[in-house]
Amino acid sequence: MSGAHLKSVSSNLVGQAQGHAPGSSAKSVSLQKKRWRVIGAGKRIFASYADQYILCSMDKNMMKTLIVLLLLIPFYAFGGAINIAPENMVILQSDYPYKSSWTPTEEQVEVALMKIYEFIDNPSGVSDWQKKEIAEIKKNLLSYKVQFVGIEIEGERRIWCNFFSGKGFDYWKEKIVVVHDGGFWFWQIEYVEKTKKCINFISNGYA
Repeated sequence: MSGAHLKSVSSNLVGQAQGHAPGSSAKSVSLQKKRWRVIGAGKRIFASYADQYILCSMDKNMMKTLIVLLLLIPFYAFGGAINIAPENMVILQSDYPYKSSWTPTEEQVEVALMKIYEFIDNPSGVSDWQKKEIAEIKKNLLSYKVQFVGIEIEGERRIWCNFFSGKGFDYWKEKIVVVHDGGFWFWQIEYVEKTKKCINFISNGYA
């Protein structure tokens, strides 16, 4: 089964994520791996992942097919690529570039990341130069680490996402990584909680 087909199937299967209260006020939170769970018995089951739920009516063969698809989604949800590893993500509180006003939960961050993958796979509202940078980002997705910061702009909750690559950032789970060049190896984007859209994509320039 192709990655594109699985992505299409997953889009039909996965519902909207449920909202959550802000998480811990700790300075940083490392993300943990989440797994699909199948809940229920007989012909009606719930399948859940990252707090997303699907109610299904099916026979045993259909159930087996669904479970296989759910297991494969993390590997194929982004054009066949394996997603950024949880150990390469962190939720921070920071004053840069905006002051933190809330702390996203792991589930909220996972939804944001899924939407970012969709944006990278099919960018819109960006310049031709940005599209070229995004094409390079897509090729090198597994090379990145990412920091998530909960911000609020004019009453709108967003998650500011700071992606970077390379060595020499041992402090990255405590402080924001700031680099002023480096091209597509350093980029930022904001995820808007209410609209579930990605905005303000910025890729670094070149020295």
